[in-house]
Order: sequence, then structure tokens, then C-alpha cells
Amino acid sequence: MFLIFLQVIGDKKGGATSSFLVDPSRMNILEEINQVVQVPMKFIHITRNPFDNIATMMLGMLGARDDVREAGAKVSFMNYLIDVLYLASYVFPNS
Repeated sequence: MFLIFLQVIGDKKGGATSSFLVDPSRMNILEEINQVVQVPMKFIHITRNPFDNIATMMLGMLGARDDVREAGAKVSFMNYLIDVLYLASYVFPNS
């Protein structure tokens, strides 16, 4: 049995939050959040696999993102990325 409960607050779309907090004058918002939640704050920065980002961008450019989503394919697999880039070389030959 656990005696300590972990409390997590996340920001799935953290890009806007990060941009907001770049300005040191806005860091006081973290103090306000801390006063509300009243738990020690720790920060974990999570980044996506860059191959997943590239595959998602290519699927968007090819207009195939929804088709892949409906098929349940995982775009982060290296083989799928290679297939997408290979196809893109034919669709966008001068890119």
C-alpha cells in the first residue's frame, strides 16, 4: 500500500506555455499556481520522437494524416517514415 499520493498537473500543448514563461516577468504565475495547489512543484520536459514529428508533418503535407489515423497505423515506426519520405520524393520531386 502506498502512503504517498502523486499529484500531477500536465500541459499537453506546452508550446504556448513555454513561450509564455520565456519572459521572466511572467514567472510569477508559477507562484500563483503553487499557492493554489499547495504541493512542491517539479518540472519534467518531455519531447516527442523527432521521427514522429517528421512523419506527422509529411502526412499532413500529403493529406493522408486522417487516413493513417483511421487505419490505426503508428506513424512513429521507422519503416513507415521511410515509406512516407519515399512517396513524398515522388509527390514533391524538387523539395
